[in-house]
Amino acid sequence: MLFLVFDYYSQHLGEIFAIWNGGLAIYGGLITGAIVLYIFADRKLINTWDFLDIAAPSVMIAQSLGRWGNFFNQEAYGAVVENLDYLPDFIKNQMYIDGSYRQPTFLYESIWNLIGFALIVIFRRRLKNIRRGHITAFYLIWYGFGRMIIEGMRTDSLMFFGLRVSQWLSALLIGLGIYIIFYQNRKKAPFYNVKRRIKMLEVAYIIVAIALVVFLVYLIITLQKVGRVIDETEKTVKTLTSDVDVTLHQTNELLTKVNVLVDDINVKVATIDPLFTAVADLSVSVSDLNEQARVLSKKASSAGSKTIKTGAGLSAIRVASKFFKK
Repeated sequence: MLFLVFDYYSQHLGEIFAIWNGGLAIYGGLITGAIVLYIFADRKLINTWDFLDIAAPSVMIAQSLGRWGNFFNQEAYGAVVENLDYLPDFIKNQMYIDGSYRQPTFLYESIWNLIGFALIVIFRRRLKNIRRGHITAFYLIWYGFGRMIIEGMRTDSLMFFGLRVSQWLSALLIGLGIYIIFYQNRKKAPFYNVKRRIKMLEVAYIIVAIALVVFLVYLIITLQKVGRVIDETEKTVKTLTSDVDVTLHQTNELLTKVNVLVDDINVKVATIDPLFTAVADLSVSVSDLNEQARVLSKKASSAGSKTIKTGAGLSAIRVASKFFKK
């Protein structure tokens, strides 16, 4: 990765060591591990090939288990396929990415490495003429060949001169493994002398490997169930939160309407108060008018009585006047 984007890292040298931002690959781990192992073995006066042969099966099973990290992260997958009905549901569902099923290349490599681990254990204990370094060489050839084939199925690989970078490195590992075999044979490296009483050790290795795989599958299934429960819980919480938000929104709208209604009532009350005052004033005025009308009525009655009396007097005078004229 460093050499493919060297123009960038040459300007940001500090980020070369920022491994927490990514960039680590299995090949870098293998190379660094081999260098550290060589230095350690040299200082401790341990034969380097013995140390590498001891580490090879452990590295193989570690890679087999480590590939399941790609499963959880939904990465390092292959091309689109129509279905994955031949796989368990928990793998099939996890490989449904971006609306399509994907080749589970992580699973292919995990199984390939697991088979390689079992073969190393069997060869180490069963086959004759196994020299120092042959186990390491077998690991390099086996892993390199499997990685080269499986890498061709992936869709996230970096390309270099028409091939994927990992395929070039895999070819290099295969070539190195073949060279080690010829080199150790030519040097006549010592054979591994295995006593018969150690024959049960490979059985123990295989049992441990199977137990690890079973445990891993059980752990994955359990984590899938826990994940589904968490997803359902999150959906329920989101639904409840949405309902609460809707209820709060509706409540706020209702309170707003109530406030508007109260304001309208206050305005109307403020408008009615002067009307009530005017009506009260009008009532007082009407009462005053009624009183004045009663007074005028009394006066009119009195004036009418006087008028009648005056008219009667005038009539008597007219009659008397006519009588005297006769």
